[in-house]
Amino acid sequence: MWGAWASSLSFGFVYALVLILAHPEEVDAPAGLAQPGRILGMIAFFTFTFGLFHLWQGVVLNLVFPISTRDGLGILLSPASAFPAYWLVIAATFFSRLHEIKDATQPSDDTQRLLRPFVNVVRMQVLVFMFLFMEAAGLIRFAVYPVLVFYFFPFPIVGQKLKYWFGRLEDYMNTPRP
Repeated sequence: MWGAWASSLSFGFVYALVLILAHPEEVDAPAGLAQPGRILGMIAFFTFTFGLFHLWQGVVLNLVFPISTRDGLGILLSPASAFPAYWLVIAATFFSRLHEIKDATQPSDDTQRLLRPFVNVVRMQVLVFMFLFMEAAGLIRFAVYPVLVFYFFPFPIVGQKLKYWFGRLEDYMNTPRP
């Protein structure tokens, strides 16, 4: 679970930075603010919201799946222990989602692209609840399978390929035969 948390945080930041820096014209900020100020403001806003959300989730996650035994304010630093411990999960996440970084550099009409890292956070939150229920049911040893499927399976790529092949099948079926 901590690997999912660390990879969500690190991949989300990299994705947002690439998106903001590759498309500064899309940064929505108060009029009259110079472009560098708008970009820095957007990065600061994203860092605050995304980082604070992950900090909160890390503290709660540490209560359920302890990674550190720190007390008091030290509990806020506990989630940082996940990065060196789960670097392989972080690397696998980047490898499996590299297409999203590439897509972030391309122009798009999608005005909601900066929300994608938050979608990953919701996905991670679903995993936390799944783990809690599996722990309560005594099935936690099987938890690795939903993580692998839910977190690393390239659903968007498979969906695109299926859509392409079903479109070709539909074209074939609608082609008049002699």
